[in-house]
Amino acid sequence: MKLSPKFTVVFDDQGMLLLLIQALEGEVVTYPSSFHIGFIQPTPERVGEMNKQLRDDGFDVDQPSRQHGSWTFYFTAPGGFVIEVLG
Repeated sequence: MKLSPKFTVVFDDQGMLLLLIQALEGEVVTYPSSFHIGFIQPTPERVGEMNKQLRDDGFDVDQPSRQHGSWTFYFTAPGGFVIEVLG
């Protein structure tokens, strides 16, 4: 759904909502140190498959490990923000 030239909302049939906001021209965007986006996977095996695919594609990705009760890993995406994959 397009709200305006500066806002776009994406959502799915399971309740996920993603709001994308374009920064103002000339505005410098900074994120808090803990800012990240997480993608929950159905199984730890799928987390491992995604980790391998990212490595094969040239991303610098640590091996998954048990963190906060999930099998998970983090990596820095182009643009400088952190992504978590967990399952």
